[in-house]
Amino acid sequence: MSRRMQLGMAALALVAGCGLPACGGKPPPKPAPPPPPAVPLAGEPQSGALFASVRDALLPIGCYDARKKAWGAGEACVAMLPQGTQVAMETGAPRQIVGHEAPDLGCDLGAVLRTDGPSLGFAVYPAAVRPTVRALPRRRGYSRGVAQAPLLADEKAKIEAQLKAPDAPGNGVMSGSVAATLDLDGDGKDDRVLVVRLGPAALRSRFEYVGAIYVARSATGRVDLVAADEGADFELRGTLDLDQDGVRELWYASTFVEEEGRNETVTEGLARLAKDRVETVGEVVVGGAGTCAAEWNDSP
Repeated sequence: MSRRMQLGMAALALVAGCGLPACGGKPPPKPAPPPPPAVPLAGEPQSGALFASVRDALLPIGCYDARKKAWGAGEACVAMLPQGTQVAMETGAPRQIVGHEAPDLGCDLGAVLRTDGPSLGFAVYPAAVRPTVRALPRRRGYSRGVAQAPLLADEKAKIEAQLKAPDAPGNGVMSGSVAATLDLDGDGKDDRVLVVRLGPAALRSRFEYVGAIYVARSATGRVDLVAADEGADFELRGTLDLDQDGVRELWYASTFVEEEGRNETVTEGLARLAKDRVETVGEVVVGGAGTCAAEWNDSP
């Protein structure tokens, strides 16, 4: 290659590189940023359901039907899931609904679903609900699911004020603890779920306390009753966003032990946070005579 040809090629390379700012050119355009991920619009809840597993059958705790725009329990939840529908188990494993009848156990389980594989723990529909579930570790005794943080004086005063009503579940706060502290309504501020023992209601029984669960909401300053039962101990099983609207529901359980201490009945329930109150969605007995489970704890 001649000297003149070498100089010509060098000049051509210099011109090609003068798109840089140092050469007086414009910088290359920046690549467009990727589009943001799609976010469900607030105020457009989706259908969803929560089930407990008993003897390889799924018992409905509560559900939301977006088509009917209604919360429900029992048969309403079962009817939402025809055969072939998939649910997600506690482990995340998919199961397919294969029937709406209970296994032959010699007793009535009520409204149930059967799946194409073992049913352990809880189940949710649809699978998109599973990542929203925040389950709490289970503990035995009165401390089950309950942290040791005590009630605030303001929380206790608000509960005591409610107990002056004629239809109140009890007549005074005996003791209480915080089951969980977390943001339930998506406002960025923590709410508190309280597990409480109340003094006996006006109509006394052989049980000397009333178990109850409350929620203290930071946005409104309210302390609302979720559920109560004489002689029962409550725990918060977890929270979840069943209808995927950004507000979490409360999934709780109560345990009632007979006086002899030989048989216990466990009930699981679901409650939702409305603007000015807490509403029970549904409850189902998952342990005890109602679920053929009496023999589990009825040994002499």
